[in-house]
Amino acid sequence: MDNEKLQNVETPEPQKTPTINREFILTNIIAILSGVSIVSLLMPFITIDVWVEFMGFGDGSIETISGFDVVPEGLWGILLLVLPAVIIAMNYIKQLAPYKKYITLGAPIICLLNLFVFLPGMVVSAEGGGASMDIQTSYAIGGWIMIICMGIVAALGIIQFFGLKTNIALLDEVASKSKKFE
Repeated sequence: MDNEKLQNVETPEPQKTPTINREFILTNIIAILSGVSIVSLLMPFITIDVWVEFMGFGDGSIETISGFDVVPEGLWGILLLVLPAVIIAMNYIKQLAPYKKYITLGAPIICLLNLFVFLPGMVVSAEGGGASMDIQTSYAIGGWIMIICMGIVAALGIIQFFGLKTNIALLDEVASKSKKFE
């Protein structure tokens, strides 16, 4: 009777591994990287290290700020959110088609300038009256992810804008297959 039960049991079909559509990724790599840069705003974006000392006694603090905490702090923060969103939107809004090559070239460069001009690795020190204070800022993981993504988007934008050919086959394939300028 045990043999009959074993014979009637259905064996499950093997799981199919999901396939990655290479063509889709190559066509939409700029939008994908822009989406990743928006997601990087959810991660720790900036680290601020403060050390205060008074008459030989000191204390310090390290604070990490997410990218969405940076966004409302001014125009440059808003641009870190808006420009990658515009890069994504340009693929789906037909009215942006005449400006596509300028957006692909300019938006990531503006993001990178914002990251490097308005938030460099700032170091501030002050002393006086037996007291001293040191402040340092640096990028956390979200900041580095945005720098890498926007750097790649800027490089692809330059390659597409000027119609350059590279010695790297993958870059040439991305440049030829990604959504064309109209």
